[in-house]
Amino acid sequence: MRRKSSWVVVLVAAVLVCVVGWKAKSQITRSAVAPRKWEYTTVSKIGKLNEETLRPEMSLLGVNGWELVTAYNDGAKTILFFKRPL
Repeated sequence: MRRKSSWVVVLVAAVLVCVVGWKAKSQITRSAVAPRKWEYTTVSKIGKLNEETLRPEMSLLGVNGWELVTAYNDGAKTILFFKRPL
């Protein structure tokens, strides 16, 4: 009986060591990753957007690494917001 309880204690201690080590490793890994830096640009268009005229400009931005984040339209003009990693 005494031998069985000592194995249980050893097993519980081993599990605790593994869990604590795993949590510490994940925190170190998370804090070691530097935050990504971004560059931003905008494209403003007055009036109604025309897909045929906008597509080449957006394709060029995409080829250069720009990603459309959001668009704002106040009725008179549209502003497209783009970002890309530095």
